[in-house]
Amino acid sequence: MRFQIDGCAVEVLGFYSTRYRGIFTPKDSDLHRNARTADGRASGHVERITVGPGAVIAVPRKETR
Repeated sequence: MRFQIDGCAVEVLGFYSTRYRGIFTPKDSDLHRNARTADGRASGHVERITVGPGAVIAVPRKETR
């Protein structure tokens, strides 16, 4: 079932993997994201996201060796 969440605080957690495409991520992407509303009433996979003013996005730094 597809649904859209508008005007609600959500938490999005995702991960990136080039090695396990189709296993940990969709077959056509290196990125997989899930979201849940802050009140826990809705959750699911994220296909598309638009963030508004005041959004906080935290991305870990890629380690170089």
